[in-house]
Amino acid sequence: MIPDSPFGFQVGAVTVWYYALVVVLAVMLGTALTIRQARRDGEDPHLVLDIVFWGGLLALVLGRIFYAWNPPPSAAVVFRRDWYFSHPFDLQAGLLAVWQGGLGMAGALTGGLLGSLLVILRQRVDGWAWADRLTLGLLLGLMVGCWANLVTGQLYGPSTGLLWGITPAGGGSPSHPTPAYLSIWILFVLIAMLAIERRSGRPGIAGLRFLHVMPVYLIGLLLADTLRVDVNRGLLGLTGVQALALALLAACAVGWLVRRRAPAGAVDNSPDPSLPD
Repeated sequence: MIPDSPFGFQVGAVTVWYYALVVVLAVMLGTALTIRQARRDGEDPHLVLDIVFWGGLLALVLGRIFYAWNPPPSAAVVFRRDWYFSHPFDLQAGLLAVWQGGLGMAGALTGGLLGSLLVILRQRVDGWAWADRLTLGLLLGLMVGCWANLVTGQLYGPSTGLLWGITPAGGGSPSHPTPAYLSIWILFVLIAMLAIERRSGRPGIAGLRFLHVMPVYLIGLLLADTLRVDVNRGLLGLTGVQALALALLAACAVGWLVRRRAPAGAVDNSPDPSLPD
C-alpha cells in the first residue's frame, strides 16, 4: 500500500492513481455515449474507437511535450524545460515518464482535436456531421475529466475561505477548486443543449450543433483559467489554455459563418434520438 497517500493505492506491485482512474472513466463514458449516437445515426461505431485511440494518443504525446516545454512554476523549481528534454528516458520523471503525471491541458486538447481530425480526413467521412455526433460524448468526457485534477489538488486557484476550497498538491491554504467550476459550467452547457434540442430539435445544417455548443464551453475554459495560480503566463498575460481557447473561438466563429450559408438539405427538427426520454 501507499502509506498516507491521498493520490492512489497499490495492488501488488502496481500503483493505481486516482487521477488515471478518473481519466479512464471519463474516456469510457464519453466513448459509450458517442458509440450510442453513431449507432442511432446508422454509422459505423468502430470509427468512434479510432477517433478515441488516435485522439487519445496525440493528446498524451502533445500534452506531455507541452508540459515539459512549459512546466508550471512549482515543477520548474526542480525540473526545468532543458532537464526534461535532456533526460527523455529517465523513467522516474523524464520526458517519456507520463505515468508520473504532468500533462499540459493546451497540448492535450490540441492533440485530441488533431487526432480526431486525422481519422475523419483519412476515412473521408462528413466531418461536420461527425463533429455534431461527437459533441455530447465529448462534453460528458470533459466534464468528468475535470475531477481528475481535483483528486490530485492540481490547477487550483487563489486561496479561499469557502467551504469547498481544496488543498493544493504541494500543501498550503485551501484554494478555489478551478476544475470543479469548469465541470459545473460544462454540466450547465449540457443541460441547456439537451433542453433546447428537446424543444426545438437539432439544427438542420450539419456542424451547427458543434459550433453552437463548443464556443460556450471554450468561454468557460478561458474564464476558469484566469483563476489558476501555478501557471505560466505569456503574451498579453495569457496561459497556454487561454491562447488555445481564443484561437478555437475564432475558428468556431469562421466555421459558423461558413456553415450558416450551407444548404440545409432535408432538415430534421425532431428531437435527437440519443437524448433520454
